[in-house]
Amino acid sequence: GELRAGDSLPSVRSLAADLGINLHTVNKAYAVLRDEGYLIMRGRSGAFVAEPLQDSSKAKAALVQEQIGQKLQHLIEEHKAAGGSAEEFLGETKKQIAKAAPNRWLVFCILTFSGGIAFKLSSMKDMFYVPMQEFMGLTNTQIGAALSVYGIVQTIGLIAGIYICDIISKKYMIGGSLIGIGLVGIYISTFPGYYGFLLAFGIMAILGEVTYWPVLLKAIRLLGDEKTQGRMFGFLEMGRGIVDVIIASSALAVFRAMGEGAAALRGGLIFLAVVTMVAGLLCLIFVPHDEKRVDEDGKEVN
Repeated sequence: GELRAGDSLPSVRSLAADLGINLHTVNKAYAVLRDEGYLIMRGRSGAFVAEPLQDSSKAKAALVQEQIGQKLQHLIEEHKAAGGSAEEFLGETKKQIAKAAPNRWLVFCILTFSGGIAFKLSSMKDMFYVPMQEFMGLTNTQIGAALSVYGIVQTIGLIAGIYICDIISKKYMIGGSLIGIGLVGIYISTFPGYYGFLLAFGIMAILGEVTYWPVLLKAIRLLGDEKTQGRMFGFLEMGRGIVDVIIASSALAVFRAMGEGAAALRGGLIFLAVVTMVAGLLCLIFVPHDEKRVDEDGKEVN
């Protein structure tokens, strides 16, 4: 007769006895059928015929997830039988996941590189204060007002950033923010008027402090486990400092090489903008998406 989805199969021992074959042969056959998606193993309840596997990535992903869950359950039972605790099992699992993460250190280096670049345009006064006054026609008060706008938007926006960083994938948040900052830098290089300058600094505050920085910290935290997170944040700050010095020195070198005039200031700003956008593209390519997690009912959770 035909078996339908949900029908139970004889136990390994029972089927081996009925067919007069070795117990391990039946066990191996059940395992192969399970791995190919034809059977579902439900612990002590036995083996059941699986639902027909649809030709879609979601169906295949669900099958793989169920198989992983079954294997993990078996490992947990073995760990408990050996006297281990749930905390020990969870800690070891996290450690192995961190080790198996593809290109983990490459991603870390790219994130560190981006961290040293992301705020160079918003701190352009540190490199070009006098040229900004001379060629952009800005006064001390106007430059100070732009920095005040940045600080106000940053303070208010950080509240929203707490929630935004868990809604959209860090891949898009980090990469998109950096590209956006670079585009604002291109706009500033056109020497806009005073109110355009204020608007640019307000946008950079949103992109840098609200949608980029909290997500960067989240991404760094997820790259390490409890024992390595501290070192990673230390390396992040050290790396950011090194990148900051290199980029600032390079921008000033461009400014000097172009004659230290209005065109040179424009060239320095375009250099900072392009490097920022390159960092954004690297993040879009190499930074992984957030891991999707589901609860016991199969619903996606943060």
